[in-house]
Amino acid sequence: MRRRSEIAAVAGELLASSLDWQATLDQVARVALPTLADLCVVSIDDGAQQLARAAAAHLDVDKQGELSRLMLAAGPSALERTVNETRRSELRADLRIGASRDVDRALCELFGARSAMVLPLIIGDRALGVITFCAAESGRRYGSDDLAIGEVIAARAALAIEHALLYKRLQQALRARDELLAIAAHDLKNLVAIVKINAVFLLRCAPPKDRRGSKKQIDSIDRVAARMNDLVRDLLDGASIESGKLTIRRGRQKVGMLVADAARTMQPAAAERQLRLDVELPLEEIEVMCDPTRIHQVLTNLIGNAL
Repeated sequence: MRRRSEIAAVAGELLASSLDWQATLDQVARVALPTLADLCVVSIDDGAQQLARAAAAHLDVDKQGELSRLMLAAGPSALERTVNETRRSELRADLRIGASRDVDRALCELFGARSAMVLPLIIGDRALGVITFCAAESGRRYGSDDLAIGEVIAARAALAIEHALLYKRLQQALRARDELLAIAAHDLKNLVAIVKINAVFLLRCAPPKDRRGSKKQIDSIDRVAARMNDLVRDLLDGASIESGKLTIRRGRQKVGMLVADAARTMQPAAAERQLRLDVELPLEEIEVMCDPTRIHQVLTNLIGNAL
């Protein structure tokens, strides 16, 4: 019981080291080497009880490449499919006495597997696949105690695979969202540009006597269009921040120009509220390293909140 707990603790620590899908599968394949097995094969269920080989590991690094190539190219064995369907562990204590008919023949003939355990990877009522442990060069012959330890490791492995699968699906969903946002933002920017162009065209086409009165409405349209562009940019920035891909382009900037530019942008909004927006700057020019676009966002938001 103590050995089982120690192995489970080590396995849990190793399997919690990554959320990457393939890295997790590779770690699952290696987690019991050499404590319990000389080689291991992991097969994953696609959700419809269809198994596919996903990872393989051998204690002998010289045999690792060949094992991975053969196992990933071949389909799962009859025993793997049976365990996946019944969700019950199977022990083949001695593969040399004819008990290997439902085990992958390559494991026995090419890699000298002498004893094997095939265990289901289960989370709740769902089967995620199976994991096969084999003893070869070590000469180990599996028994009930080994099977109990294997089931503990399989439970930890299933949890790690479930976490990696959820993370993989989350990443896929985020990529799909980002692609949709990029398409929507591009289309919205084009529409906003059309609105601004037509607003200017209407002002130019208006009779001279009507231009002064129309200019106020046209300016209002232009400000709304600019605000729509800002909202689209903020939406894309939010998605970029969540995905860790927000771009910052730093450079040396003059503080006075940054503040004056933000004030000019917000001047129409202040005028609408019958407020006067004054800018007071120190006589000495100050320079900072920053992204001017991001600082412009910060300053206009601050002024907008004050208005």
